[in-house]
Amino acid sequence: PAEGSEEATKKEEEPQSPKVKQENASSSKSDDWGSFYDPNNIFCGKYDCYKILGFDYETWGSAPPTLKEITKSYRGLSRLWHPDKNKARGAREKFVAIAKAYEILTNSDKRKEFDYYRDRPDEYFQKYGSSVLWTYAPKSDATIISILLFILANVFTYYAQKNKYDKVANHLIRAAVEDWSAREGGSTESIEIRDKALAILAENREKE
Repeated sequence: PAEGSEEATKKEEEPQSPKVKQENASSSKSDDWGSFYDPNNIFCGKYDCYKILGFDYETWGSAPPTLKEITKSYRGLSRLWHPDKNKARGAREKFVAIAKAYEILTNSDKRKEFDYYRDRPDEYFQKYGSSVLWTYAPKSDATIISILLFILANVFTYYAQKNKYDKVANHLIRAAVEDWSAREGGSTESIEIRDKALAILAENREKE
């Protein structure tokens, strides 16, 4: 009896590991998954990886969940939301999110990075950018796009050349009409045009 009482006393005196507050697995809803700035889905997207697995970052203090606790929670939640067993709407999406959270939190480097960026969205943006910079339009038929680009290029070339020719023609006409010298911007072509125009004018006067 004395030995039994001594063993009981020792057990009471042994320090207990700090408990991490964990939510009930059966009540895991996406509404309870907290939030996180992760527009490019590097970690768990808009949700908190810890909250997905039922751990509350705000309450564990200096005792974050251990790898063993994370694995235990993951196994329970993955069984609960496995799409082959759970036919509820959104079960597959929850299962995928739970697996992703487990992947991040069991990788020491990813977990450290996730913890670091929690209160540093500006540094996350500097490294990974924003989803706005990496948003692509839905895939379209490449042939149609090529044809449209070809047509647009030809239209642009036509108007560019036309504008160029119009400017040259206007310049020549003005130089010919005003009899510009080379110093004033005239050219051999403008002189020839003026001479031909004067010759045609003289012929018309003679006919009159």
